[in-house]
Amino acid sequence: MALRWLRQHWPLARTHPYTKNRVISFIARRGWPFLLGLFMVMVVVLAAMLAVFDRLSHPDQIPASTVYLVAYLLGAETLLPPPLLPVETPISVVLAGFLRILLQGLFLGTIVFKLLVPQELYTFRPRLLICKDENGAWQAIIRLYNSTRLEVIDLEFGAFLRTPVMKDVRRVDISRTTELVEALAPFVKNSKLTLDAAKKDWPISIPYIPYSLPIPLHDGDVCYDRGRPVLRSIQGCTVTPSGIDGYHGNSFLAIILRGHIPSLATDLVETHWFTLAGKSVTGPGYEFGNFHDVYVVPGSLPKRAGGDPHAWTGWKEFENVRPVTTRPGRQWIFGYGSLVDAEHLAQYLAAHGLALGTYGYCELAGFRRTWNVAMNNAATLPNYKYYVDPQTGRRPNVYVAFANIEAQSSPEAKVAGILFEADERILQVFDQRELNYWRTDVTKHISGVDIEGTAWCYIGSPEANERFQQGVLTNSVVIDRDYLQRMQSAFAHAGLPFTAEVLPRVPIVNLKRIDT
Repeated sequence: MALRWLRQHWPLARTHPYTKNRVISFIARRGWPFLLGLFMVMVVVLAAMLAVFDRLSHPDQIPASTVYLVAYLLGAETLLPPPLLPVETPISVVLAGFLRILLQGLFLGTIVFKLLVPQELYTFRPRLLICKDENGAWQAIIRLYNSTRLEVIDLEFGAFLRTPVMKDVRRVDISRTTELVEALAPFVKNSKLTLDAAKKDWPISIPYIPYSLPIPLHDGDVCYDRGRPVLRSIQGCTVTPSGIDGYHGNSFLAIILRGHIPSLATDLVETHWFTLAGKSVTGPGYEFGNFHDVYVVPGSLPKRAGGDPHAWTGWKEFENVRPVTTRPGRQWIFGYGSLVDAEHLAQYLAAHGLALGTYGYCELAGFRRTWNVAMNNAATLPNYKYYVDPQTGRRPNVYVAFANIEAQSSPEAKVAGILFEADERILQVFDQRELNYWRTDVTKHISGVDIEGTAWCYIGSPEANERFQQGVLTNSVVIDRDYLQRMQSAFAHAGLPFTAEVLPRVPIVNLKRIDT
């Protein structure tokens, strides 16, 4: 019974089926403090056992002899003050000398072994690469390689996205609170991501050869902010942290590696974290473009590539990005708000020296219209707008909400709107106009008409959505009545249904728009 328990719970018995590798695996798994403490325990136990054997006829001398033998086994017996009690019997002298050599060799060998075994085997490219695959679908690519000579087998990858989010989980009377944060229940959303099925499991990882780990992106994950591509989300999970000012955090992409190292008889578990976005982040943890290849020399021996890995062509460009240019075809814009008024749309384009071309009315499948983006009316932005009270002329300190659309899982969800053709000049005009929105590719969701090219739609940015949430929490978000009525009139004139969810806590008020 006791022997069975030892076999199950003794650390050296659980690491690897090969006896010769159990000590190596045990040392590789443990940290410096544990190994040093274990070594000292071994020295004291062996010294005590040898002292008992040597001084069996003089039990009162065993403690003093143990102290001497501990110092002797460590090579520090000359530091002890007299009187000393060295070993007496010849066999004890031989055993003490053998144990001294064995323990000191084990100690030095452990130090060398731990110094040579790295804490992390894999080196990652510092930033994600966002590009399109051969089928034209967006993907995030992680580049990494095994930077040691250790062979790793049965490697598995996992990925999680951690994003701080803000949510109003209870109704709070803000007038009774001293700080806005008291109205929040902040938490971090952990989202498990799906990796490319063909690349997430590796049977063997050969040293120094770079690998690519793709993460497929969904429609709407990549948007355009004033013409600049941005990563809005990964597989529908936002990468932008939200919260009250001062209570934001950073969003992270965590990559988990699990594998086995045969030469060390141990399992490998590593994590690598990419900082994607946040107030304290100087630049995003991703960049758009493709990677530069490293030209690996084929090897003539098993488990190894050929030549000197440090001399392979392409290492100097490993952390650089290779720009990818595309030639856009015909382009369209889908409008679901005030743009539905074709006459007003034509007048707006004419004011910028442009003309309204081909247009028609259709539906966007898989979305619903709502009010969940807002501007801060207290902030003055150049070439934009703000609102005043039409009776007093004062500028209210509120958030002004606008219409937006959200993706829905229901196949019956649809949003009616206008679809008009746009060239690069028109796109630039609307990229500057829609400061609260990001331009998103919705070509696959256009329903009712067949188009050639790319259909764009302006969907609320994470920052604009956060402003709306702050306004809801502080009871200071409103909808401009004139803006709402113009939309309702435009939809009625076009013969389109207009529905939009409005929260009960968002009042509709009279405001006057002032352009800056």
